[in-house]
Formats: sequence, C-alpha cells, structure tokens
Amino acid sequence: MKEVSIEKSELQELYLHRNISAATIAKIYGCDKSTVLRKLWRLRIKVRPPKLPLNIDKGVLYNLYAKERLSTYKIAEKFNCSPVTILFYLRKYKIKTRKLKRVYLRKKDLEILYLKEKSSLSKIARKYNCNPVTILKNLRKYKIPSRKSHDWASFVYPKSNFSNNKLEKAYMIGLRCGDLAVRTFKNVIIIKCGTTKKAQLSLIKKVFRKYGKVWIGKPDKYGRIQISASLNKSFKFLIIKPVKIPKWILNNDKCFYSFLGGYVDAEGNIGVYNNRARLRIGSCDYGIIRDIHKKLNSQGIITKLNIEKTNTNKNFLRVSISQKNSLEKLLKILKNLVKHEKRYNDLETALKNIEERP
Repeated sequence: MKEVSIEKSELQELYLHRNISAATIAKIYGCDKSTVLRKLWRLRIKVRPPKLPLNIDKGVLYNLYAKERLSTYKIAEKFNCSPVTILFYLRKYKIKTRKLKRVYLRKKDLEILYLKEKSSLSKIARKYNCNPVTILKNLRKYKIPSRKSHDWASFVYPKSNFSNNKLEKAYMIGLRCGDLAVRTFKNVIIIKCGTTKKAQLSLIKKVFRKYGKVWIGKPDKYGRIQISASLNKSFKFLIIKPVKIPKWILNNDKCFYSFLGGYVDAEGNIGVYNNRARLRIGSCDYGIIRDIHKKLNSQGIITKLNIEKTNTNKNFLRVSISQKNSLEKLLKILKNLVKHEKRYNDLETALKNIEERP
C-alpha cells in the first residue's frame, strides 16, 4: 500500500517541536496512526514512549468486541491506540474474530465527503464504521484524486485575522525587528523566540494569543525556553524584517512611538545607574538604530549614538537617553506603550528617580 506523503521536516515540526501526538497527526493527514508511527521509524525520528503502558483487560475487550460488537477501529479509539494493537490482543486472548465487514461506498458519496466537504479519512471511516484504510482503498478504486496535505496548524487550531490597527501593527513590527524569528510553513506564519526570561515569554504570549495558538517549550540544558505562535496570512507583514524603520511608521508620530515601544521591549534597557536614570537601546540593526536616533532628536529628545563592539567583534550601535527632560518626556510617552512587565517596572523606577533628582 502506498504511504501517505509526509515530509520529514513536517513530521519533525509536528511531532518533535509541537509535541503533537501521532494520533492527531494522523487526523491531520487523513491516515491511520500506525501510518504515522511507521513514518517516524523509517525517518529515524525517535518515537515517544506511551504515557501509560497499554494493558487491555480480557473481559473488557470481550464485552466490547463480542457483546457490544464494536469494530477494532472503534475499540482502538477508546484505548487511544491502533486497530492493529486491538487485533493483537484479540489473538492473544484467543477471542474469535469476526469476518471482515464489507463496506459499500458510492463514488458520488465519497467525492462529496472527501473533495467537497474535505473530511479526513478518519472522519469518513467513523461515518461508515470502518477503518480509514478501507476508505483509502475505495478512493483509489474510484480514482478519486488525493487532496494535498492539510496545513497542520490551520487544521488543528483556529486563528483570527489581524485587527488592522496601525498602532498595534507598528508595535508588532518593532518587537519583530528586535526579538522574533519568523518563517512560513505552508499557509501559516510561525513566529519564534528563545529566551531564559519568563517576562519575555509572558510578553509574546500576551501579544499573540488572541490571534493563534501559542506554544511554550521546556527549558534546555542552558535554561533557554522556546516559544512560538502560529498565525494566519493576515500577519504577512511580519515575514520580512526591515533594515530601516518603514516610512509609514516614521512619518506618523503615534506609529513611531508604538514601534519604539515594541523595539524597547525587545532590545531596550531602562535602569538607574549612579542614581541617574537612563534608557539605552542597542543592536546590530544599524538602519533602525540610526532612524530612532534621528527621529527622537527631531522630536526634541536628546540622544547619544555610540558604536561598540560585540563579543564577536561586530559593530554594535547603541542610542542612549540620559538627559533629564528628554528622558522624562520619552518615558512618559512609552509608559502606555511598553508591554514587557520588567521593562514597565524599570520605567516606573526610572521616572521616580527623575522626580527625586535635583
């Protein structure tokens, strides 16, 4: 039997990175769980052990199969396993198996369910109380063309369109420029970030959870945690990282400060040093840092631009604001724009320091 086409990269994304079960992946691709498990083994992707060892009681199995006359597929659903596993236990306990039930399917019905309504093989199989393999055989018998693989994230998790609010868009672009990696997976836009800071995880979850599913992984050996979110195509404005601040943002003061709020949440540092508050924003995004420097100075906010060296000997640009009036003006603007919990608390501390300074 020809295997369902699932690329290794897709399986790794679903099974390893998203921690989605083989059973759920099978539903996504309209195949049987055993098909997915075979794929994992053949592609040398380590299969997770079952959460609990499967131990089906003989009496329970006999009642389900012989008395209630459930199919092996229906019983497998109850135990979250493969129909092959149920068949194994039936033979182990020497429970007499029934002859295979012949399922009659009309081509027209299959075309409506599979092509028009886009039901998965598993869903169609449940309708006819049979195995998904039976449905697959009938699709081939009638020469009904296979659909392209469903996009997993769109299939499993609902998504909402972006609000089209310009200020929110500007903030997200600022955050993306500083902290987020963005890629596409079929028709899904995936944003990712790795961090050791809980406040950063909370920030990304807060920003994107109303639009799509957010995953938070487990810490690696360095304590770094991966977080990602799946968004629909209305977030395509996040795909390409701009090398300079877009003109529509620079030319609108409210949009600029929203962008700056996102960028400060990602790359900013607000603190009190030698009893003097200071805001610093630094990165290797030369065009963006220079645009911030020029725009703030044009707004009467005095900044300093310095070139520093990173550990890898790259030029690192940093814009600093420490002059009392300029810093107070900027912090009061950013107070309602930053969403990072620590950044907000540091901002409050800095404003208090400014008020107490002579």
